[in-house]
Amino acid sequence: MAGKSSMTPAMFAARLRVNQQQLRYLAAGICALMGLFIVFHWVRYIFNRANSRNRPNSGFAFPLRLVTRNVRNLLVRKVPGFTSSGHALLVAAYLAVNLAVTFTNVNLVYSSLANRCGWVLSANFAVVVFLALKNTPLAFLSAYSYERLNGLHQIAGYTSFVYLVLHAAMYTHYFLVNDRAEMLQTHSSIAGIVAGFAFLGVLVSAVVIRRIWYEAFYISHIMFFIVALICSAYHQPKLEDGLIIIFALIAAMWGADRLLRASRMWYRAVNNEAILEPLPNGGTKITLTKRPHGVVPGKHCFVWIPKIRLLEAHPFTVVASEPMEFVVNSYDGFTRDLREYAVNHPGARVKASVDGPYGTFPDPLEYDKVVLIAGGSGASFTFGLAVNLLERMGPESLKNITFIWAVRKHNNLSWFSEHLNTLRTHEHSPKVNVSVYVTAAPAHDSAEQRRGSVLITDIRQMHRVTTNSSGEACNSIPTSPTGDHEINEKALERGIFTINSKGHNNSSTDPEKALDVPTHQQRTPSDNSLATTYSAAGSPDVDEHRDVLKSGRPETATLIREAVRSTPPHQRVLVAACGPDGLMRVVRDTTASLIRGDGPGVELHCEQFGW
Repeated sequence: MAGKSSMTPAMFAARLRVNQQQLRYLAAGICALMGLFIVFHWVRYIFNRANSRNRPNSGFAFPLRLVTRNVRNLLVRKVPGFTSSGHALLVAAYLAVNLAVTFTNVNLVYSSLANRCGWVLSANFAVVVFLALKNTPLAFLSAYSYERLNGLHQIAGYTSFVYLVLHAAMYTHYFLVNDRAEMLQTHSSIAGIVAGFAFLGVLVSAVVIRRIWYEAFYISHIMFFIVALICSAYHQPKLEDGLIIIFALIAAMWGADRLLRASRMWYRAVNNEAILEPLPNGGTKITLTKRPHGVVPGKHCFVWIPKIRLLEAHPFTVVASEPMEFVVNSYDGFTRDLREYAVNHPGARVKASVDGPYGTFPDPLEYDKVVLIAGGSGASFTFGLAVNLLERMGPESLKNITFIWAVRKHNNLSWFSEHLNTLRTHEHSPKVNVSVYVTAAPAHDSAEQRRGSVLITDIRQMHRVTTNSSGEACNSIPTSPTGDHEINEKALERGIFTINSKGHNNSSTDPEKALDVPTHQQRTPSDNSLATTYSAAGSPDVDEHRDVLKSGRPETATLIREAVRSTPPHQRVLVAACGPDGLMRVVRDTTASLIRGDGPGVELHCEQFGW
């Protein structure tokens, strides 16, 4: 590669025109990828709606269904480093567009390549911010809300940083080799250098600080972004070049999004309060006295409680909308302080507001069978979907719900006691099959947990365990509505407490043998692991339903296969899950293998976010 470049004003002008044209090509390529994504979503939506009204094997419907399902069978599968193979293909296409724009119509000299990298960097900067918008138009156009775009936001951020390094390194080399080091001391270059270090701060906050301290990550991420944006504008301030227009567009997008969110938050704070209640094992229930329009259980909102943190709002999943309810697991930072306040002031009413709702997921009412799978406090999402679906089902509805939940301690059930009771006592409860997997044995309550525990009679009506049960709840990323992210993967495959709507045992073990031994450990022939069985005695409700609580090794993949394969080919199944990475990987790969042309229509939704 040549080191020197002799450029005349005419050549600079020509290079500017070429770079502007290449930037238009890059914008067109990225918009084409988004458009392809949007078109694919709406074609599938229209086809599924039309197919549900007609015979599924009539006309061209069967071959089209066969092709689309075989394609989705491949695209939905998990691949290393990516959410799915479809996600990996989209990233590959995005990178290919960037590389094509970078290395076409350019002189292979340091100055020209450095200049081109700067232009591509600026365009990708806009893409990064667009994918981070909470009020993104893609939520309406493609059914992908901001949290599901977070992975692409990160990929675009890494790509931008690579272009930043190339831009800075090649220009520095060019100036030093050509004895023009003074160019690095101009106001424009100094602004660019500051912007570069600010971009580095953005990257470090996302890669390092986020894993250690979320609040510090969030504040530093925003501050470094603002510095990078302002300094980038000072680095390229000329209107005729056009880059300042990109930076103005970035500022407008981000500012409008922030203004909209802040205005909603302040408006909804009027006469609004949150009731804080401590739950066993580090949980806290938040109940709002007023709810915003459009709130649906399963979506999430950013909750602002100035009594706890004046300048912070954190996202949590809506468990119920009447009244609006959140269940929060204690981790650190905001959730730790929230938990401590709730324990010290149980039932306290504090000023609060919310921004949202956010999140997109398939309407479960459009499916014949719904399989809901959760790990830990990820049940906030699945309980919301299940209860909402039951309330919307008509009296003649034939829909079925399979509800699977994995927790570490059986007294974590009290976190969602009212919703468990709804699944058991609702008029449509015969169509609901509930399986609760307990992954750890009970322990004695700590003093803090006894002080903060809320004993709920509904759970004891469902099952009474003759032991003092407690222990630390599995940690989650508290600022994310995803729920538990720290549950041991293997633990999720252990321990099953199964009840259906009628209270009968649905365990994979022999139910008669399980009921014969009320309080001690028991070995079952169908389970290779030791199973500890806890049964209840003395409660008429328990005696009637003969509920059991036991630990064992359920097969998550097998449960999904049984639910899907038992569905007729002309019906549709929704598999929705929320939980840690190990659980999500099993759910994704198993569900993908069941998307077949000769089987029922299968839709997968994984509520797993990237905070």
